Amino acid sequence: MLPLSVLKDTAIGIEAHYYLQKALASQLKEPLVSALGGFPFGLKQMIQNDMRELRENGIKPVFVFSGIQLAPTEKPFSVPDNSAKLRTRAWELYDKGQAVEAVDMFGQAGVITVVELFRIVMRILRDEKVEFQVSPYAAWSQVWFFQCKLSDGLPF
Repeated sequence: MLPLSVLKDTAIGIEAHYYLQKALASQLKEPLVSALGGFPFGLKQMIQNDMRELRENGIKPVFVFSGIQLAPTEKPFSVPDNSAKLRTRAWELYDKGQAVEAVDMFGQAGVITVVELFRIVMRILRDEKVEFQVSPYAAWSQVWFFQCKLSDGLPF
């Protein structure tokens, strides 16, 4: 594995959905978000740390968010959602004084979705003066377009 510094003086396109999905799955395990609402408290700090590390290595990040989704990947309500039942069970455990079990159950409820975080992440990126854009459709195709432009020696 090469150090991040090999990308010095480059720009990288970051597909926002994938970045946030990985963050929520690995770094931002905050089980009480489903109980308290809002967004993960550690999200802003994590983004700031990541952007600082990229800047320190001379890398310009450009986040790309997906726009309109033309072909939904799944039909509405086709996937069972047990989060409400899990939150109810968690509150029951909490009321019985079983705090550790309640926190675990809230963590399983995981009601926050990546797309719900887009606006707050855009605000954080704006505050951090990190470039971002919303693709007309799929973000991955916009990132690929950037790669093609860079391969041709054109700035993006």
